[in-house]
Amino acid sequence: MAGQIPDLHASVRTGTGKGAARQSRRKGNVPGIVFGGDIAPQPIEIEFNKLFQLLKAGRFKSTLFNLKVEGQEDVRVICRDVQRHTVKDLPTHLDLMRLRRSTKINLFIPVEFLNEETCPGLKKGGVLTIVRPEVELIVTAGDIPEKLVIDLDGLEVGDVITISSVDLPAGSRTSIDRDFVIANVAAPSGLRSSENEEDDLAVEEGQRRSGRVIFLLLNKFKTLSELMGFFLFNVIGLFLIKSAFNFTPARLVYFYVTFCWSWESRRKIRP
Repeated sequence: MAGQIPDLHASVRTGTGKGAARQSRRKGNVPGIVFGGDIAPQPIEIEFNKLFQLLKAGRFKSTLFNLKVEGQEDVRVICRDVQRHTVKDLPTHLDLMRLRRSTKINLFIPVEFLNEETCPGLKKGGVLTIVRPEVELIVTAGDIPEKLVIDLDGLEVGDVITISSVDLPAGSRTSIDRDFVIANVAAPSGLRSSENEEDDLAVEEGQRRSGRVIFLLLNKFKTLSELMGFFLFNVIGLFLIKSAFNFTPARLVYFYVTFCWSWESRRKIRP
């Protein structure tokens, strides 16, 4: 938030507690409290209609206000919480914190995406998946940004937008000390379905070959001792192959199944 700081007009609220808060609401106001700094907390009240308009305009919690209370000096404040009615969702109480212009605070800043209509990945049917619609930043109270802008121009399907690729406003930094994902351009649902079908076919083929190998082994050996001897021989052989070629376990199993299948096929066609 750069530029002129908006004013927030309030009046001193007499009394504290639930009784005084109810009385303030009956008069058409919203009770609140101003805390922070080296000054004691100050009970206040704000006209309901004015507060409702500010909340409806958006970014109320990320806006620095110049609080004006009759008979007191102006003070910069920021909203830390707005309590609402559980059914009507209307404001019933608010908490304001006093700030100096140089104070550092944590705020969630909304993210805005530009050039969706010219993004190559979206033109090809990709979908913009937003992981973080807001990003928590540590900012200076006197220079709170309204939003983070991300340009989608040039992004293809599969590209990922991380916080390291975003230009943060001057004087601000993220509250998380790592590179995290904000959004990505996901593949179209049709492409994902075709890839899943290919994977399913590959799995089914592998299961069919594995079942065929087991069936052949069970029919080839008549006694359990012959079968155990065969497996012991193959385990030693596979261990030597793994050591020689540095195969992963999955690749080793695939090699074993394919070798047995090929051997049985050659044995059948051998004259």
